[in-house]
Amino acid sequence: MRRTRSGIPIPHARPPLERMLRIHARLRDGGKVNCSTLAEDLEVCTKTVQRDIDFMRDRMGLPIEYNPREFTYRYTEPVDQFPTVKVTEGELVALFVARKAVTQYHGTPFARPLRAAFEKITQGLTEHLSFSWGELDSAISFRSIGIPREDLDLFEKLSEATVKSQEVTFEYRKLSSATHQPRRVQPYHLACIDHQWYLVAHDLDRSALRNFVLTRLKNV
Repeated sequence: MRRTRSGIPIPHARPPLERMLRIHARLRDGGKVNCSTLAEDLEVCTKTVQRDIDFMRDRMGLPIEYNPREFTYRYTEPVDQFPTVKVTEGELVALFVARKAVTQYHGTPFARPLRAAFEKITQGLTEHLSFSWGELDSAISFRSIGIPREDLDLFEKLSEATVKSQEVTFEYRKLSSATHQPRRVQPYHLACIDHQWYLVAHDLDRSALRNFVLTRLKNV
């Protein structure tokens, strides 16, 4: 576990954007800003703070200057807004709707990275809203269809095989049949169409492209 200069353990690091927003607030308010005090406040090491300040000055163009006599950083001119991505209220609502739509992937390997990506996109957005997230949550909903939990193992095997272009064998039941038949395929694509997952693959025994409904596969 990493520790600060004073030996205080650091359980986790704050996201970079959150750290830089905190540094910006301190610089804007004219408080004493140096790497040591910021490291304690942000629960990171001094080198991390130095990299954040360098990035803010050199890559984001913020007017940061170091005063060697006072051992502090300061803004050389007023900075009202942090130069982050500007997102409108309407765009935030669209992002929220997209986040709600992610619920259809609950239980699939995509659920966690999708949630993480949404949190990274929305983190640090400070626009004043005329509504609350709670109001949106009660006003917008999606019925989660997704993949049944018992089919997760099958879905993960097929997604890995599709990405790695690995040959797959399984038993498949046609809609018009009551029995499963063996299949040997080269997977091309997994698609969710009208809340139903399909495997698009080349049937090696039949030398033809076929669409297979995942819920009618077994023994992959």
